[in-house]
Amino acid sequence: RTFAFIRVGLLLGELLVDEDVERGEEHETWVERLLAQPEYRAAVEREVRAVAQEISVDPAYAEEESVGPDEETRQRFRDFAKRQLDA
Repeated sequence: RTFAFIRVGLLLGELLVDEDVERGEEHETWVERLLAQPEYRAAVEREVRAVAQEISVDPAYAEEESVGPDEETRQRFRDFAKRQLDA
């Protein structure tokens, strides 16, 4: 995750330098302004996926413990979501 944060941060910094970001709504950040543009959002998504792909094939991370939910937690969420849709 840290690698993705760093690489996406670098990419956003490059986009900010290359793109003249106009001042938006008071509550809106420059990152939100950039990500509102589909081509920039797609570039950020590609970068996150690239980091994930690189880490997934790196043998140094093979023994790392999963950071996601276990199967029991996933099933509880599926059951919860189904109940919400049925309600």
